[in-house]
Amino acid sequence: MRLNKIHQGLKELYKGKEKLNTILGVEFSHHEEAKIYTRILQAGQWYIAPFSFETYDSYAIKLSPNKKLLESPVYLRNRSDHYLFSNNLANFLPFRQLKMLDTSDFIQYILDDWQLLEELSLPFREYTDSLDSLEFLKEYLHNKDKLKYLENPSEFYTKVYLDFWNHYTLHNRKNILS
Repeated sequence: MRLNKIHQGLKELYKGKEKLNTILGVEFSHHEEAKIYTRILQAGQWYIAPFSFETYDSYAIKLSPNKKLLESPVYLRNRSDHYLFSNNLANFLPFRQLKMLDTSDFIQYILDDWQLLEELSLPFREYTDSLDSLEFLKEYLHNKDKLKYLENPSEFYTKVYLDFWNHYTLHNRKNILS
């Protein structure tokens, strides 16, 4: 089913690709995508455009007047609620990886599969014109001072999230001004 332009574009780019859910943490095709989208509309959330899915959750772009779709914020929607996930579509993948870092075991897992992450994310990064979007994540995971926060994610997750949010918000402002 074609939900919207971005969903369809990403779905085509990732058709037949394996390990998406394992490495990227999301799928761009879901066997119940029509049902999920119908629930979103029934909840009165006509202002969002879903583009990717987890098992029970979906990610959607908030449609905003005078904003390009790729610059629109991304929301995570679960069965009962929705909340801001990343400040725009271009930064979605680093924030998705950050979500997987809620346990310290995933640090090494992401580093071990870094090349695969770069390969699988390349179509998305090209689509969103954000080829360097994973650089901050890579730097963060290789910074010994920052790793202490990731070793105890339950205590420091808010600090790490704010580091990412501040970096990508500032990065976006620089891109807009240049």
